[in-house]
Amino acid sequence: MKGRSRSHVLDDSKYVGEGLLEDYGLLEIGSFPGAVFKEGSKVYGELYLVSEEKKRELDYIEGEGYLYKFRTVSVLCNGEYVKAGFYEFLQDNGSYPLYTKEGKWHD
Repeated sequence: MKGRSRSHVLDDSKYVGEGLLEDYGLLEIGSFPGAVFKEGSKVYGELYLVSEEKKRELDYIEGEGYLYKFRTVSVLCNGEYVKAGFYEFLQDNGSYPLYTKEGKWHD
């Protein structure tokens, strides 16, 4: 999210708008969140258009394949549902608390 510790990584990518991902919740796993399927919950985030090179960089940063898995989902953005990618947390063993049902990480 803008202003967060890694937001500079997306500085050269086009911002599309705020998105809403339904039926996912944020787990509090330390200094960063982990999004997992949680029926009735929601997650807000930002949508960007990224290059393939930037996607590879994000995969590395997010630990794609072992900490997170990149998924394509339907997200509400600017009044319509669009396909978007996000990183789903893979290490949910039931011990992490749900951060909030309101879906925003550290407002």
